[in-house]
Amino acid sequence: MHVIRTLLPTEFGLLKDHLLRLEPEDRYRRFQGHVDDRRIATYVDGLDRFHAMVIAWIEDGRVRGAAEMARFSAPSLTTAELAVTVEGSLQDQGVGTELLRRALTIARNRGIEQVYMVCLASNRRMRHLADKFAGRMVDLDGEVEATMALKAPDGFSLLQEAVDHGEAAMAAALARFAPGRGPAA
Repeated sequence: MHVIRTLLPTEFGLLKDHLLRLEPEDRYRRFQGHVDDRRIATYVDGLDRFHAMVIAWIEDGRVRGAAEMARFSAPSLTTAELAVTVEGSLQDQGVGTELLRRALTIARNRGIEQVYMVCLASNRRMRHLADKFAGRMVDLDGEVEATMALKAPDGFSLLQEAVDHGEAAMAAALARFAPGRGPAA
């Protein structure tokens, strides 16, 4: 059983553990180059807890997929950058799509008008994700920048976020009663 929810800023260590578990090729795709464990730890420890948000796919208390969203600072408060990672065993199963959908709903409901994703031109999974959500892609010498324009929030987007939060709360509560399981993440 899994839960999809937003991590609290005090739980970013779970994101660090997730990124450290990525296979070398997935790390390369996420960070657009080779990074060691120390670089990943420095990256997560340096996240701005006021501007960053992590929507996590959690199984057995471990983050197995994440959509990291960082709102830009003034004067561009209506833009954000987004990155999605999914551990190997869960890739190509819709996990990234669901994480991105939820991240875009949250962004929209926070007044963000544009979301940017930058990936290597060879990263077919990220390109496919951006394409699913009508991302406009621009080739930038070995990298691709996808821009997704978001509509203003409306009753449906606010309801969708509320349903997503309710689903996460219910899944966490039910996980407490699953045989052989401890408390939910």
